[in-house]
This record gives sequence, structure tokens and C-alpha cells, in this order.
Amino acid sequence: RENTIVVFQSDHGHSTEERTFFGGGNAGPYRGAKACLGPVDTIEVIDDLTLRLTMNNPSGPFLARVTGMTMKIISPTALTKYGDDVGQYPAGTGPYKLKEWEPGIRATLIANTDYWGGAPEIETLIYVPIVEPAARLSAVVTGEVDLTLDVPFDSLKDLEANPDVVVQLGASAHVWFVVLNTQLSDPPFDNVLVRQAMNHAVNKKGIVDDILQGTALVSTGPLSPGYGDMQNPNVRLYPYDPDKARELLAQAGYPDGFGNCEFMVPESGSGMQAPVEMGTFIQANLAAVGIDCSIKTLEWGAYLKAYRENPQMAQMSWNPPNGDPDIVMNMLLNSANSPPGWNAGSYQNEAVDKLIVGAQRVSDPDKRREFYLEAQELIVEDAPWI
Repeated sequence: RENTIVVFQSDHGHSTEERTFFGGGNAGPYRGAKACLGPVDTIEVIDDLTLRLTMNNPSGPFLARVTGMTMKIISPTALTKYGDDVGQYPAGTGPYKLKEWEPGIRATLIANTDYWGGAPEIETLIYVPIVEPAARLSAVVTGEVDLTLDVPFDSLKDLEANPDVVVQLGASAHVWFVVLNTQLSDPPFDNVLVRQAMNHAVNKKGIVDDILQGTALVSTGPLSPGYGDMQNPNVRLYPYDPDKARELLAQAGYPDGFGNCEFMVPESGSGMQAPVEMGTFIQANLAAVGIDCSIKTLEWGAYLKAYRENPQMAQMSWNPPNGDPDIVMNMLLNSANSPPGWNAGSYQNEAVDKLIVGAQRVSDPDKRREFYLEAQELIVEDAPWI
């Protein structure tokens, strides 16, 4: 509950009528919001500034979900007017409002003088999409832009030495992985020994050192160190060991390796760091132990669609919008979220499912931690990802 009066940029009041569109109902483009909330039984309007949400059972990730980007309150006036196209006509409550949008060219935001937190100091923001990393690098070095992300990694030392440029690096919950379709028999990704062999075959530290220039860490499981004590560091490790990979392939019945493997790689995309270079590196590592994979590249929009249509093998970059483990463990590894959900490899382990659901249904952090630590051990042993 807030006593501050919040006004939509389309000049509509922020009353209970507006708030009922927060996770409310199954109509319109916001129909999925209630599912994002979790086990909410009823949503009741108390007054102009208060909602009461009644749960069917305790929900550990609820607070993280309710503050996530999918649960922002939407203007019912805008939704009624624009319907499924409401996303093309922003009517938010933030410090900036849209002045002009030229898709694929630029978006110009101006300060929202009615912002409840006070107007921002910077009056105008201009977002310009620059797909090529080298072009982004040139733009920031020449002063064409003031801020950019994801520059070529081999440029970092030069940028840090440039007195006109400030480089900021920081830890995140971001995890990058290659998903393997665990239900396929050809290629034999349904064989856990094959999946474990593939993990030993890939030189992950080589990717970190040579391609990412030390800006990442080798992952030990689905959760990054950004999750603190929810991450289990004491899981099975898969160090780079081509001989071990060949040994496991032989045990699985593939002493000479196998082919017929399509490796889907995006040309670029949200959070993707040199995806083609990384994909080519992984392809070569696998070929060295007898696994022949062809690379199929797609632009990001087409890639996201294909990713949720049972790919054989595909890259993914997952940068969670909040710090709760559920958004990784449940969305990416619960069998209930197999395609068309985000568990693109159709990974199935009944014990893991029970642990994930168990962690959802308790709010005590220590109890949730126990569920997640055990789940991570089982997942890493099953090796559904590289």
C-alpha cells in the first residue's frame, strides 16, 4: 500500500480499477499474468490503493514474482483501447515516457514530469539498436553514444586504458548453457553417459579465457554464485577431459562417436555473448571426441520460437529478472515446463520436479535452500545441459 498518487503517462488515474489488471483475469494480452503470480486464489480490491491476494498455499517465490517484469500494473484504459497491440502504445508510470519510436532505428524517451518520485535529471534518453559488437565499440569510443553493453571482449584492455571511457564490470545471476534434448535417441541425448561425455568434451575454461576474456566463470550447475547460499557448489564437476569423454561414449555404446546432430545457435540476442564464436568452439571440441554436429544459425526472434519447438541441441542465455532460484529451476528444469515451455530439452526427473515444487510451497529460506541444494545435485548428475 502506498499513499503516493501514481498517474499513468496517458493521464489515467492509478486507482483500484487500474490495479485489478495486475494479474487479474484471463482476458486480453495479460491473460498469463495470473499464472506468473503462482497459487493465487482470489484478488480482492480493498480500496483505491490496496489489493488483497489470497493464496491457495504458501509460496516461497511469490514476492520475487510479484515484483518481476511480467507483473507490472497495466492501464485498463490503454488495454481496452489497443487490445493485443497495447505493447505498441506504452502507458507506464515510470520516470520516462515515450516520445518517438522508429522500430529498428531508435526510441526516444523524455522525462515524465508527473513521475511520483520526482522528474529525472536527464531529460532525454535515446536508444539506438546497434547489432554488431564492433559497431557498438566504435560508437562508444567516438562519442556517438554515451553508453553501450556487450562490446567485443578483446577490446576491454584498450577501453580500460582510454581516459574518455569508463568500464564497469559486475557479477550477475546470468547463466549461459547448451541445452540437450534428453528425449532424443538419435542423436542419443537420452543417454546420460553421452550427456556427461559431452560435458567433459567441452573446454569451458577455454571459452571463458579465450573468447570471453575472463569476464565469466565456469558454471558448476544451473544457478550462478549470484544466488548466494542457494547455489550448491558441492556438485559433480565436469572438467575438460577428452579422454574421459571418449571413455563415457564407449560405455554408452558409441566408441566411434556419432553424427546427425544439429546445433542451433543464435546470430546474436539478449544477453548472448559471442554466440557464434562459442558455438564454433564447442562444435570443434565435440568433433575431437567423435561427435559431429552441424551448426544452424538463426536471428534472435526466429531463434526464440525454434528454441521452444524441441530442438536437438541449442544455446541459451538466461538472465533472470529477479534473484529467486525458482525462475531458473522451475522455468528451465521442471518437466511441467517442457516445450512449448522454456524447458527446451524436455528434461524429466520426477525427484527434481518434487523438489522444485517443494521449494515453491514453503516460504522459509532455510527449507527452500535444502530443496534447491538437493535438486542441483540430481540435475548436474543428469547433465541435461553443457
